[in-house]
Amino acid sequence: TEYFDDEDPTILAGFQCICQLFALLDEKFVELWRQIAPEVDGSSSVVQNIASIQHDLNAISFETTGLSDIQKADVLVTQQWLRLIFWQASMRHGLVSSASQDPVFYYDYPILIAKALCEVMSKLPINAVVVHGSGIVSTVSDVAHPLLIPHEV
Repeated sequence: TEYFDDEDPTILAGFQCICQLFALLDEKFVELWRQIAPEVDGSSSVVQNIASIQHDLNAISFETTGLSDIQKADVLVTQQWLRLIFWQASMRHGLVSSASQDPVFYYDYPILIAKALCEVMSKLPINAVVVHGSGIVSTVSDVAHPLLIPHEV
């Protein structure tokens, strides 16, 4: 939390928020992501790992008052994108169903993520998003896509 006298403290605050998010991507997740087919005997640990990370992502809240709007866009959009990435890992391993007891493994979880993203985006000026370029537009599109698909409510 310390910074040099000539540094802008908001830069450090934004960087710490991003580090908090990506700290969840450990070697267990990388190995999970690299697996092409689910391991039959390792499925309970896979479920626990993904569920734990998803719940951590859902529980993370950021003190955004010290962040610029551009940093808020970066951090909060990235959070929703990571939620989707972990759900996709769940899907790849056959953990997603309509009978799941945990909402992070339910088929409509991307809709909840997309709605959270819309809430985030509605609180940001458009310039805070546009400044990130095509990368963030692609990310927003990926996350918001489930809202464009007709579904039962």
